[in-house]
Amino acid sequence: MEQARRMHEEVRRRQEQQQQQQQQQQQQQQQQQQQQQQQVSTAAAAPQAQSSQPQSSQSMLDQQREMARKREQERRRREAMAATIDMNFQSDLLAIFEENLF
Repeated sequence: MEQARRMHEEVRRRQEQQQQQQQQQQQQQQQQQQQQQQQVSTAAAAPQAQSSQPQSSQSMLDQQREMARKREQERRRREAMAATIDMNFQSDLLAIFEENLF
């Protein structure tokens, strides 16, 4: 029984570490987006030719939208994965339980 509890705690610890890593990745992505937004604002403030400014700002907006879309997809994927049951973990728990019966 103690072994099953340890296994369960270990899996939980791994999941928490994965969540922390994902949060760190999100923070890094947000920082990158903020840097890009700052670059957009400085690029818009810098004097440029009238024809190139709308194109460059439009491409930056497109990039920002694409990054936001990817972040949202990743968030939804993680949200969906959080609700799934790890069948490998379940079978390991059952095997440990059965071993401890005898």
